[in-house]
Amino acid sequence: MRYIGYLLLTVGMLATAVANAKCSTASTSTRFSEAQTVVLVAIESSRDGPVPYPYGLAKGAVHGKTLTVRVVRSWKGSVRPGDVVYAWTWSPRVEDAYTRTDVGSEILVFFDKAFPHDIWACNTAAPDHLNEASEELDAIVRDHATPSSELKACSLLKERIGVHDGVPSTALDKTWFCDIAKDPYGEDPPDWWVIGLRYSRQDDRIRSNRRRWFAVNRLTNEVREFDMGKHAVGGPIGKP
Repeated sequence: MRYIGYLLLTVGMLATAVANAKCSTASTSTRFSEAQTVVLVAIESSRDGPVPYPYGLAKGAVHGKTLTVRVVRSWKGSVRPGDVVYAWTWSPRVEDAYTRTDVGSEILVFFDKAFPHDIWACNTAAPDHLNEASEELDAIVRDHATPSSELKACSLLKERIGVHDGVPSTALDKTWFCDIAKDPYGEDPPDWWVIGLRYSRQDDRIRSNRRRWFAVNRLTNEVREFDMGKHAVGGPIGKP
C-alpha cells in the first residue's frame, strides 16, 4: 500500500467562471488528454477540517472535508488500484464544491497537474453516470493504447476535416495530403502531432494550398485547431 501525502501548492488564480465553462463543454476524451491522473476512487474516511484555499490562491485555508480515498480503477497516471490517496474538497458554500463525501461513495476524478489532490464538481464525472464515463475511458485506453503514427494521425485528420467540409470518404486522399511539422527545437506540444493539411491541387486564385494547421492528440486521436504563431493547441473544430 502506498500513501500519497499532501502537497500544498501556491499557483496562479484559476477563475471559477472559466472552470465551470470548461467543465460544461469538455468531452471525456478532452478531459482525459488534459488530466495528469484519471481514477475511480472510493472514500474510506471523511472528516471536517481546514483545506487549501480553492484554486490555489495563497490565502491560507477554508472549511472543507479532508478525504482518504482508495483507488478502485486507474486509467491514467502513476497510482494503481489499492493505493490510498489523500484528497480534499470544500464546504458546499464554496462554488464548485463536490458534495458527495459520504464514506463508501465512489468518485471518478480527473486530477489536474496543478491541483493533484483537489476534488471539485468540475473535475469529476457526474455521480449518476459513472458507468457511462468508465466505458468511455475504457474505450479510449483500449483503442489508443499506443501513440498514433504519423500515417494514422494524417488519416484521422483527413477523416475529421472531411466530415467538417462535406468531402466524401472516397475522395479524401485525392483532396488533401499532410505536411507533418518537424520540431527540431522541441517547441511543439509533446502529446500532439502538428499537421498542416494541404490541398492536393493548388487553386490559382490563392497563394497557398494549405487548408490549415491542426493538432492530433497522440493518445486520444482528438483533432484540434493549431496556432502555429503561438505554437499552441487551439480549440476543437467548429461547425461548418
